[in-house]
Amino acid sequence: MKKILVALLISIFAIACKSDKDEVANLLEFIPANSLYIIDTPNIENFLNQRDTIPFLRDYGTLLTPGLAGQLQTLTRSINSNSSIISINSEKGQLNYLFISREHPGEILIDSVKNKSVETLTYEDFTIQKYVIEEITIYKAEKNGIFIAGSSRQQLEQILNLEHVGLAADELFVKAHSAIDRGKTSLILRTEALTDIISQSFGDISLPPHALAKWNVIDFDLTNNSFSLNGISTWNNTGKYLLDIFKNSGNHINEIAKVTPVDALGFYSFTYQDIDILKNNLGKFKDSTEVLPGNHFLHYTGEAGVITLKNGKE
Repeated sequence: MKKILVALLISIFAIACKSDKDEVANLLEFIPANSLYIIDTPNIENFLNQRDTIPFLRDYGTLLTPGLAGQLQTLTRSINSNSSIISINSEKGQLNYLFISREHPGEILIDSVKNKSVETLTYEDFTIQKYVIEEITIYKAEKNGIFIAGSSRQQLEQILNLEHVGLAADELFVKAHSAIDRGKTSLILRTEALTDIISQSFGDISLPPHALAKWNVIDFDLTNNSFSLNGISTWNNTGKYLLDIFKNSGNHINEIAKVTPVDALGFYSFTYQDIDILKNNLGKFKDSTEVLPGNHFLHYTGEAGVITLKNGKE
């Protein structure tokens, strides 16, 4: 009898895990493949209300502009949903958002709104509802029980197409997304978006002029207004990414901060254990056969980096 109960529990657990994975996979199908970055949050209302207190978002204001945040707040005030995924992409120089809800909030509630209108757009295989709430336009639809809303009608039309698979087809994105902390708000950035953030926010600091990886994850802790790069970065062999250099070379604890002056503008460093692997990777990355001298300091240390001083010198 005990064996039967154990087998039953294992079966239930396996089914539950599969169901959770399937649900996430279904949500990723709605994220446009050209998304610049994605916000995955267990509490969208708290995130939007606290965005101005998060140093990272405050310092890089163009990541979530007041106009974009205002549109999202108008939407979230009119639905009953907290846990959600928000995709941001650029169309003709304008940022568009797509809101995907795990909680199926149903209709957008506008009874208490004074200036409003609703229009149903009918297509062969689906319908889209167009809401105008206080001069803000929202396009809303449902597919396979998932609530979808956004600022671009064309984007919603593409997603509702039967052949749309979105970022669910991007193996590296799926890997990055599967590793995020479900209890925190996470920002998943394409390399172009992260490079833009680094160059604009830390323009005075000398940084490597190469893309770090294809997808990079930043976690926010809304309880203490902090953020952290949580170590999740993914890349493949179809492009040149800086992390290729360190593949299989090992690592150490970064200790350059111990010798960085307190008034320095900033620093970056990298660590390694096997200099020969690092040299080979670097040669492939630079398409170079240049030989590292046997007496080079990199042979005798496990870390190297650059400190940008207050006067701009390194």
